[in-house]
This record gives sequence, C-alpha cells and structure tokens, in this order.
Amino acid sequence: MVTVWVRQPRGSKTDRPKAVVSVRSSWGLHSDIPSQEPGPIHRNSMNKGGSAEYLDAIVSIASEGPDFENRLQFMLAVLKPPALQFAPKDNLVERLTVSEESLGLARKWIDDCRVKHVSCREKSTAFRPTRLVSIGVDHVEQLRLCMGEDIDPDASYFTFSHCWGTEPMPERLLKENIQSRFSHIDYNKLPLNFQDAISAVKQLGGRYLWVDSLCIVQDSMEDWQHESGLMGQVYLNGCCNLSAIASESSSVGMVFERDPLDILPFRTTIGVEHNEEVVYICDPSIWQKGVDDSPLIERAWVCQERLLSACNLHFGKTQLLWECGTLTASETFPQGIPFQLQEFRARPLIKRNGSQFLRSPSGPNTQSLDDALHPIQLWDKTVELYSKCQLTYGSDKLLAIAGLAAISHDKFTQNGGKYFAGLWQEYLQYQLLWSGSALSRYPTRPAYRAPTWSWASVDGPVTMHETTSLCTSLMEIIDTHVDLVSKNPYGQVKGGYIRVKCALTPARVDHFKEFLAPTVFKRKAAVLCSWDYPAELNLGDESEIFYLLPVCAGTSSAKPESHQRSERDHTLTGLILAKAKDNSGDFTRCGIFESLDDDGVGDLTESCRLFANDAVGSGLTLSDEYRGGMGFVVRII
Repeated sequence: MVTVWVRQPRGSKTDRPKAVVSVRSSWGLHSDIPSQEPGPIHRNSMNKGGSAEYLDAIVSIASEGPDFENRLQFMLAVLKPPALQFAPKDNLVERLTVSEESLGLARKWIDDCRVKHVSCREKSTAFRPTRLVSIGVDHVEQLRLCMGEDIDPDASYFTFSHCWGTEPMPERLLKENIQSRFSHIDYNKLPLNFQDAISAVKQLGGRYLWVDSLCIVQDSMEDWQHESGLMGQVYLNGCCNLSAIASESSSVGMVFERDPLDILPFRTTIGVEHNEEVVYICDPSIWQKGVDDSPLIERAWVCQERLLSACNLHFGKTQLLWECGTLTASETFPQGIPFQLQEFRARPLIKRNGSQFLRSPSGPNTQSLDDALHPIQLWDKTVELYSKCQLTYGSDKLLAIAGLAAISHDKFTQNGGKYFAGLWQEYLQYQLLWSGSALSRYPTRPAYRAPTWSWASVDGPVTMHETTSLCTSLMEIIDTHVDLVSKNPYGQVKGGYIRVKCALTPARVDHFKEFLAPTVFKRKAAVLCSWDYPAELNLGDESEIFYLLPVCAGTSSAKPESHQRSERDHTLTGLILAKAKDNSGDFTRCGIFESLDDDGVGDLTESCRLFANDAVGSGLTLSDEYRGGMGFVVRII
C-alpha cells in the first residue's frame, strides 16, 4: 500500500487531502527521488489529443514501512466529464495484445487520421512501390508478389518496420525465385513477424503490404540501389506503417500475452468532505517503456521510416500504441496520451512538424503549430535523433536517411538548396559546426563514408550548431563537391571537399588537452576544444600544430558543456583542422573550438590577423585579400 498526497491549488478549503491506493508493481516504479513535500497541482485544461480534459499533478508517494522517507515522483491524470466515457473498461481489454478489440481501436485511429487529420494526409503524387505483397481476399495464406503499377489506383498499401535479427532470413526475394513469387509466397515459411503483420493488414481491411526483404531483390545491387532511392516515397505514401516495436528479431512475432490490469489506469477518488474527484493513476512512462526503450527504435533505418510514414501503429509488449502528426495514443489513453505524461517530447515534436513539412504540397504551415520548427531546425533535430541509432553496416550512414533527404529537397528552400553528404547548401557553414560530445567512446574514425566535415563521417550521437540570426559569418564558401557512389544524389559518397576563403591561425594543444593556444600571439589566447577522435591525434605532443578556422561570431549552442559563461559574452566558434596526412596541402577536420570570453574573441581575431600578415612562405594558399580578415583559401576533405 502507498499513500498519495496531493497539495490542492491555492484557495481550496484544505491543504492536503489524501487517498490510500494500491500501485501495481508491474509498473516498475523506482524510488530515486529524494524525500520532499508534495508540490502544487497545476491545472491545465487540455483539449489536445481528444475530448478528455486532464488535471496533472506531480505527487510524492511514500511507502508505509521501513522506507517511509523514500519517496517516488508520480503523475496523476484526472479525467473530468465528459471525458469519463473514454476511460478504458476492463471488459474491453483482452489477454493478447493483438485481438479483435485492439485492432478495432487501431482501425478507428487509422480512419480518424485519414479523414480528420489534414496535415497527416496531404500528398501530391499517386506513387506506387515497384512491388507489393498481395494478400488474398478469402484467405490470408493466399499471398503473391504483384507490381505496384498493376493495382487499383485508389488502393492503399501498408508498410512494415521490423528488426531482422541475427538469424538468416528464411524467405527473401532473390533473382532465382522472383518469377515464382508472382504466383505464390508460402505463408508458412515466413518469419513469425511477417505472418503477424500480414494477418494484421488483413484484419485492418488492407490488401497490400510492402516489406523490404520480400519486395527488393536481395542479391541484386542494382535493384537495391534503385529501390533504396525510392524508399522515402514508399513510406511517405503508405496508408499506415506497422511497427514490430517489441520484437528484437523476425522470429519473435508481434502478439504477446499480457495482464489486462497492466494497461488500465487505477481508478480511485481523492479529496475530503464534498470536494472529491475521480482520479486515474497510471504509469507515467507508458511511451518510454513501450516505444523509446524498444529494440526497434535503436535501428537507424527505422528513424526514417517512422518520420516519413503518415502514421505508425506500434505493436508493443503490453499494448498497441499510435503515432501520427496529430495524435499520440495508446490502449491506455485511446483518445490521446495526456500532454503531461509526454516525457517523450523530442520525437513527437519532430513528427508533428515533419508531417506539416513533408506531406503538405505547399510546405510547412508554421502558423498552425504552437511549437513550430524552422525547416533547418527540423533537419538538425532529425540528424541528432538519427545519430543515436545503430547501423549493421556503417556504409549505410547516408543511405538510411537518404529518403528523408530526397523528400525534403524540393521544399527545403525556395531555391531548392543542394545537398552535400548530410548538409544543406544554404546553411552549410553553420552545419559544419556539429559536435560529437560522446565520440570519446569510439577510438578511431570508421572506414570512409563521408568527408571529415560531415557528421556522417563519425559514429555516435552528434549535436548540431543552432543557427540564429545573431550569428555573423566569418568565412566564405567558394565551392563544395561530393563524389557519389551511385546516381542517388542523397546516397553513399566516396569522396568530397569544401573550399573556403577564411581567416586562419596555427595553434598548439596545452597539456590538459582541452585548450588550444595560437602560436603567433604573445598572450595565451586559449580556446576551448571539442575533439572528434582524440585517440587518433597526437595530443600528448605540445609541438603538434593544428589550425583554427573561425566560422561565425555571436551566440553558440555547440559549446562544450564543461564551460559556463555569461550570456552577455561574445563568442567565436570555428573548426579545428590538421594538414592531411597525404601531404596534398588539403586539411581534415579534427573538431570544433569556441572562445571563452570577450578577451578570447579579441585575442583570437588578432592572432588570425598577425598570421595572415606574416604568412608568405607558409606553404598555404593566400587569397587576394590575405592582408585583410580572410587571408587564406583552404580545401577541407
């Protein structure tokens, strides 16, 4: 038993009503919050996510026992009339996660999204995938491959996101069996995930399903390159993406047994005298446990699939969950997960803005969203999310986000900005300032897949530099070029460079390996560093020469977290370069730097000026105006 204490809003008759309730151990609560008095209730009338009006309360739960002082942070959602009619009923929850009742709810989500959610549905093409799996009208086992161009123009198709796992895929589309698959696909030989997905499509009223291993010829590089270039359109134009969110391999399946009580909020009353309210106590981490911590979300390919799809139906371990550009819901909260329980703000924020940006023929309508993102902000947040995901093959780094880039291209700028290995031309100089704060876990740079100035060249999470109107450019981009592996302009690259006119100054690392000091200035004009792959560099040798290239002045959000400075300080941010090992005269990126304070900005600027004035004979390419600010022409590979 636990005691729930809730402090009432100011002006209420009593200060601390209480109710004694049972909390289910299966919710997996953790007592890691220090003992403290309960905080105030904040009343927020929420009409987002359905007709329910919610009252949120952060409360403390203290065990009645030896751990009385050990309190938990918990969330209460109070449903008020007329919302009570939407509360889950015990007799509507089956023991299996996939049932007639749960798929009935899924059909309602799909229908509402198609009919009522304008921003989720706007499409400008009648695209059809090259191939689809056709599901029999009478029996689900009647499967065959069909050409997308041959299906009814008004027919819709489902897509599928799943983990292949480590086991060999038993049924794949190959050169040797492609002709026979147009006649028959053996349902019983398919992995359990595929069988469950096909059955779900049938029960949801669908006829066609796109599955990568059954619709792309797996032993044909030519077909793979062609189809991977279309993958963005495949997911963008599907009616719904089925997500095997809880299955770590294709053999696990998408149907799980559950305790119905695990997904039902606990109903009780709270208050004193005649001031009682009905309260539904629920696990506050429904989405975190059901989606964000699932095996599938860690896959890089799924990031693109999830964001491009009009809607995602997630088949979780304990319940079905729904996600589209308008609504995030679950069987626990079928009308919409309360905003106060949404501890998962990053992905829905991207999803809401992405639906406006990717699906509307006219581009994003930022006036219709309270938390609207500029297109470059949307791309940068997507890259940050994507960089946290895992790839089986590192060479797919650009390919696994190529569909998203292709769809974004025409809408990204009014002039249709060019795309270079994960960066966009119009904002290139600011996007060069990405940082990899967690790259110390990766000792060496992976095999070549992008120029060193691209975030795609590294493993692990990256943070993109925030582009603001307060930033002043300190360099000029002369030329940018990438060598493509195939005809797909958003796919793999095998080479590339960026040529810039810039200021430059040599610098040495100090013995702390966190600062660089220009070598041509008398005072120690130190700048703080964030290295890409420090283990690859000879940072222990203080005679090693690096070069500082100032990129922009103003306010920086890409600074290393260890430095605290006043918001009134001016900043100067740029690239740390080293001469390429092939003695070609080119440079490679080693990280980013930021000045520490106003004095640091002035000192670094003076150091660049002195180096430019004394650079004749340095072996570097001088610009025509080398005695001014931008003294050099530098090529970074």
